[in-house]
Amino acid sequence: GATGSEHSAARNVIMLRGARITLVGLTTVLVGLLSLAQAEEDLTFKAGFIVKLFDYVQWPAGSGIDSNGSAVIGVLGDCALVAPLKAAASESSTGGKQLTVKIVSMTDPLTDCDILVIPTTDKTELAQTLKKLGTAPVVTVSDCTGFAGFGVMVNFFKDDASGKVKFEINTLAAGDAKLKFSSQILKLARVI
Repeated sequence: GATGSEHSAARNVIMLRGARITLVGLTTVLVGLLSLAQAEEDLTFKAGFIVKLFDYVQWPAGSGIDSNGSAVIGVLGDCALVAPLKAAASESSTGGKQLTVKIVSMTDPLTDCDILVIPTTDKTELAQTLKKLGTAPVVTVSDCTGFAGFGVMVNFFKDDASGKVKFEINTLAAGDAKLKFSSQILKLARVI
């Protein structure tokens, strides 16, 4: 039979394996929590940025913030960005400015929006949405890699080196809609 020290050694090996598995499990949970916190932070950043676009975009007469100080941010379908966007719009609705966030669908008149968030990752859906908007003065926003190249005006992306959310602006698409982004925001963007 095994001696007491052999039993003790076997028990130590089992405990070490258990500790290693527990440590791997805890590390996985921690990484997951950090990812959730980062995702929440990214959504808050994007929402605040979208609301601030009203300060950095020049709309043609009769579009953008109206004479009553009202403007509409539409979100095409429900998505994780809606709640942070509503919170950011509520915080910005001061000094006579009233921003409304509403969930819209393809059957709605999308041109009633001043900014339209397009949360799809499907190129066909994107093409249909952009076609429906035509050259209406509506700032389009997405966060899918390459969508600025397909005609979205503002597209968020994650910088590979820093892991930070950055944005690109398609000035040609904006120009077609008679929208002009300020030089201040263009300095910070990757211009397409």
